[in-house]
Amino acid sequence: MNLGYFTHSGNIIIPNSEIESEYTMNVPKSDYKAYMQKMEDKYILKAGSYLRKLPRESFEKRNKGYFKKWSQITNSEIVEEINNEVCKLTKDLEFSSPSAAGAMVKGGSTNGAKAWKNNETGLSIKEELQAQESIAEEAA
Repeated sequence: MNLGYFTHSGNIIIPNSEIESEYTMNVPKSDYKAYMQKMEDKYILKAGSYLRKLPRESFEKRNKGYFKKWSQITNSEIVEEINNEVCKLTKDLEFSSPSAAGAMVKGGSTNGAKAWKNNETGLSIKEELQAQESIAEEAA
């Protein structure tokens, strides 16, 4: 199941000392959430996360690779059927970008850097990077 942005599935055990940040994203038009951990250049979509079952109309046309991966995941044994809107991930999935992980949650292309929110700060990945750049500029 590797299309370049998807790197591993299973229960990925990460020592807490290696987890850089933990993030949450809402499934569109619902109260369901998805959870992701960042570790170096890996983004782990956590078991227990909810995924949208119906794709956005433009998803297949705009991003065939992500659509194909989303279809494989949502129609596989690694998800549990919840209702007509969502399914629940039963294993961790590792991605190389937050946008790839976000597309699986939202059933459509998404800017993961804006959509994933840090559990502690409430900031998006993009906002965190901007804050880090600002601190670096002030220090220079």
